[in-house]
Amino acid sequence: MKIVSSLLSFVVVTLTFASLSWAEAPAPDKIGVVECDDFLTKYEACLSSKVPEASRAALKQSLDQTRTSWKQAAANEQTKGTLATACKQATDSAKQTTAAFGCTW
Repeated sequence: MKIVSSLLSFVVVTLTFASLSWAEAPAPDKIGVVECDDFLTKYEACLSSKVPEASRAALKQSLDQTRTSWKQAAANEQTKGTLATACKQATDSAKQTTAAFGCTW
């Protein structure tokens, strides 16, 4: 049963990727702005590996809200250009605030 389930998952993923063009929009969890995607990847790694469980949920919720906001900004040509700077600032701020947890950037 487990093998069948794994095989079915593989087929679905393979068919999904086969139907996509490489020129399409970024993956659903990506913003499409390098600085923002880097921030999200590093912050998530910090959350999952360094932040105590008691604090993790609130920080994860905040990160999810940030991701949603950045996705909306990236979808708007008038605001997309501001994201690189905003994400660099978020990274600088997060470096300081997550240092107490032992996170490295």
